[in-house]
Amino acid sequence: MADFDEYFRAALLDAVRERGAQARLSRDSGIGTSYINNIVKGRDSGSEATRRSLAAALGFSGRRYEDFLEVGRALLEGREPPSPEPPSLVDESLADFFRVP
Repeated sequence: MADFDEYFRAALLDAVRERGAQARLSRDSGIGTSYINNIVKGRDSGSEATRRSLAAALGFSGRRYEDFLEVGRALLEGREPPSPEPPSLVDESLADFFRVP
């Protein structure tokens, strides 16, 4: 059975292959390319904060981080990864403010 580190690494590797170079991810996340490469290669798992920063730079911030892990899980299990949902355009913390009674 795979663990969260393996799920994350599989999703990260897929994202780097699909979306472009590690250099761009490094720029967008503020995390060094060599450190990202170590995570992709499995030499380092990265801290939870690092993994969340990388996922956020790929568009999986907040609650969507779990979706990123699910992509990795599906890939490792040989299933089609779930389609990413577009991020919400409404800040959920302000949703009640804008609701009409």
